[in-house]
Amino acid sequence: MKPFTLVWDELAIDELAEIWESAKDRRAITRASAQIDGLLKATGQQAGIEIQEGLRSLTVLPLRVIFTASAEDCLVTVYRVRLLA
Repeated sequence: MKPFTLVWDELAIDELAEIWESAKDRRAITRASAQIDGLLKATGQQAGIEIQEGLRSLTVLPLRVIFTASAEDCLVTVYRVRLLA
């Protein structure tokens, strides 16, 4: 299976940076985001759960991302990221 290309939307990048800047445990944020990257690149549209048609959610504590995945393009786009407290 060909790996997916992963793209983070500018808003998601800004959200992740803000979460990281204010985090008490920055290493946990870094680890979770790296794990999210790996899962999305490897499994794409099979990662996480579908929250509505074409939109999925993946949680790797302490983060949750909202993303889309296209098997035809082998492209995953992360649109939002949230810190789960």
